[in-house]
Amino acid sequence: TVYFFGMVISGFIFPIWSDIKGRRISLLFAVIANGIAMLGLSLSPNLIMLAVLFGFAGFAQAAIEVVGIVYRSEISGPNFRIHSM
Repeated sequence: TVYFFGMVISGFIFPIWSDIKGRRISLLFAVIANGIAMLGLSLSPNLIMLAVLFGFAGFAQAAIEVVGIVYRSEISGPNFRIHSM
């Protein structure tokens, strides 16, 4: 459930943030945040830290999905846009 709440919060924050800062920067931030969260998950010493990092990983993963779909449609040509979505 912690993963789910991270994804829900990310679904509200990242579309607005990617419109302000840019989709490429947002996608790069989300990929780096996901990598840090996954590295932290593998090294977490206790259950509380595991739950917090799992929520952060859900936050970053949802951001990758939300921003990635829009960014992929923007860089695709008009003939291939339907296939890339």
